[in-house]
Parts: sequence; structure tokens; C-alpha cells
Amino acid sequence: MDQSAYNWGKGPAASRDLTNRNKSGGKKYFIVALALLLIAVIQFVYMNITRMGDAREWRMSMTGEGVSYAYNDGAVFYSHDNRFYFFCTNDEMKYMSSSGDIRWQVPIRLQKPIMVTAFDKVAGGEERSRHIYVFDSNGLMYEKSFDDPVLFYSINENGFLSVILQLEQGYAIHIYSQQRNTTPLYTNVIRDPLIHPVFLDVSSDGRFIAIALLDMNVRMNLRVSFNYVNQRDSATVEGLFAEHRFPGQIPLALKFMEDNHLLIITDEQIACFKLNLFNNYEERWAIKLHNKIDKLAFYGGSRFAFATGDRLLNDDNATEPGVVMIYSISGDKTGEFNIGRRATSLSMGWDSVIAGADRTFYAMGYNGSRLWEYVSLLDTRGFIFLDNTDTVLLIGATRADVLKRERVRAQEILGVSN
Repeated sequence: MDQSAYNWGKGPAASRDLTNRNKSGGKKYFIVALALLLIAVIQFVYMNITRMGDAREWRMSMTGEGVSYAYNDGAVFYSHDNRFYFFCTNDEMKYMSSSGDIRWQVPIRLQKPIMVTAFDKVAGGEERSRHIYVFDSNGLMYEKSFDDPVLFYSINENGFLSVILQLEQGYAIHIYSQQRNTTPLYTNVIRDPLIHPVFLDVSSDGRFIAIALLDMNVRMNLRVSFNYVNQRDSATVEGLFAEHRFPGQIPLALKFMEDNHLLIITDEQIACFKLNLFNNYEERWAIKLHNKIDKLAFYGGSRFAFATGDRLLNDDNATEPGVVMIYSISGDKTGEFNIGRRATSLSMGWDSVIAGADRTFYAMGYNGSRLWEYVSLLDTRGFIFLDNTDTVLLIGATRADVLKRERVRAQEILGVSN
């Protein structure tokens, strides 16, 4: 018998072979352990990076684009579903892109600018202004000077400017357009010392004007009058065809939405009316409020949102302050989001909402779903959407910066340096 074959499991040769086999088994265990670790890392990365909506996967990062201004320049900003935004100071209006390009700039003269907006239209003025500038994305559409102070003004999506002027005795209401900016399209003078116009707006088709009036006869009442802009459509001198009363209520806002739907917001309710030709209007729906409204925002003509404040007196159905409620023009609540504190800012864009509570900002979809959250290290006045819901303008005291949402790298989540 071959001795070497017989003794294969004994002696030094067998010992060397067993050592090699142990090394081989160790490698296998190491490979298995490495594979398990790799699977765990992949699962961790997937759960913390690739899942949409998780705060650990995304962050807002500065792009280096933006604008600086002095603290007392009165800087205000606006954008509607566009990578361009309006930037207004007391001496200039600019139209800028999120990449820093200036499409146009127009010199203006305002002490403390106030912008009122509708889609891509902006009217720039100030408190008790005597001069208003109307812009669109192409630049200055027209400007208008007044002999009397403007108490309130609004703009519609076609550039119709409506104003309330305070006369020596009473008030005057005027409407102008780009084509008719010398003489008003509509004029109404109110001489009754107990009736005070406070809000007004023109429908997108330019046919109707709605005016909110505080009637102090006997006791305070809110009256909203519906008028034809073209007075030839009406049998009355003022173009009035109807009015609706809200006894004992205080108006907070009045806004035309799409298809001649009119929102009337008071301290007690939000009501929606549909205005039609031939002196016809109908109340579509009404929402009873249980809290005061701290902040209010509109998205085009299709949606609006508000943030709740203090509960109304003796209302057991009130929520806590800081709940953002989102509604469609049909009166349906499409979303709700509790930011846990009083809202200090609220804006809408891309059918979504940004609510701010001091330095913390929450972006949410129209259904209340959380998009992202951002905590600013500096005092911040607000956020507005730019190119999309992942690109925003952070507005501070002396600078506005463009931020973009980016995916966090796996190395950063795992704490691994390059």
C-alpha cells in the first residue's frame, strides 16, 4: 500500500492542509459577513436617502445666487410658478431669474413698497400712495398718478387696476387698464359719511367689480356689492346689480378666483359666490370659521390656504393655533398640516404651500403632504417657490438667497469622509 496515500490525514502535511482549510473557511465567513453588512448599508441608504419625504434624505443648499439690499430699502418679492421673480425696492423694480440673470429693471419712487399680485401681474405702491406702477413679466405695463391718497388697490390677471381713493368728502372708486390708463373704465363716488369701502377686486374677465363696504348706519354691517365694470350692462348709474349682507361681520379679504368665483373672507366665515351675467349671482358654499385667521394666501384662481390663530370666543370646535388648512375653489378642504406654532408667514406656488414659524419653514403639497422642512440660522421674513417646489427664495433682512433641494450623499449620512 502506498504509505503516503494511507497517511494523508496525519503528520505535518495534514497539519498544513488543515490550516489552509481554516483560512478558506475564514474567508467564506468574512465574505458572508461583508455581504450582510453591504445589504444592511444598502437598506439603510435606501430607507434614509431614496425614500421621498424623509428629512434625512434631502437638504436645502445655497446656490450662491440672490440679491443684497439695505435694511431700509423695503425689499419685497413675488413669483408665480416661474424661475423668474419680481424684486422691488423703494427705487427700483427688477425681474430676475433663479440663476441671477436680470431680464429687466425699471426705476420707481416709493417710500415703503407694497406689492399686490395676480398670476404674473404686479402693482407696486405704498400706504396712502399717490402713484402706482403696474408690471408684468415683460416690464412696465403702465403707471398712474392720483391727486388723492389711495386707501386700497388690487390688480387682476389681465392688469386691471382698481383703487379706493379718499376724497375730502367721501370716497371714489376707479378702475384702469393698460388700454384705458388715462380715464377710468369705471367710476363710483360714495358720499355717505357712514359707508366706508375697504376692499375691492375685478373679475379676471373684466366684467365685474366687487366692493366690500362697512355700513355704520344703526350698527356695523358688511355689505358686498356686485357691479358691472361696463355700466352700459346695468340699468343703474353705478353699475350695481346686487349686493349681499353679512350682519355684524368684519371683512378680512375679498378675492376673485377662476370663472368669476368671488371669495369673501370675514372674521366669521369664508363664502364663495358665482357671478353671472343678466344680474344673476348665487352663493356656492360657505365655511364657518372656528379660529381667527393669522395668515392667508392664494394660489392663482384655484386654491387658497390659511393658518389658524386664536380660537373664536366660546367655540368648542376650534383647533390649536398653527394649523394650515388648504381649500380648493369648490369649497373642499384638500389638506391640513399642523406646524405646531403660530405661523409668521404663508405663501403658495406650484399648487403647494410654504408656512413659516419664525425661523422654521414647512413646505407641503395641496393635500397637506410634507415636502420638506428648513431651519434658518438667520432671521428670515419668508420663503417663496421659484422654478419648482425644490427651488425657493429665502428672504432675509438684507439679502435674499436662492436655495435648491438636493439629495444627501450616503457618505454624509454614514459619517464617512472622502
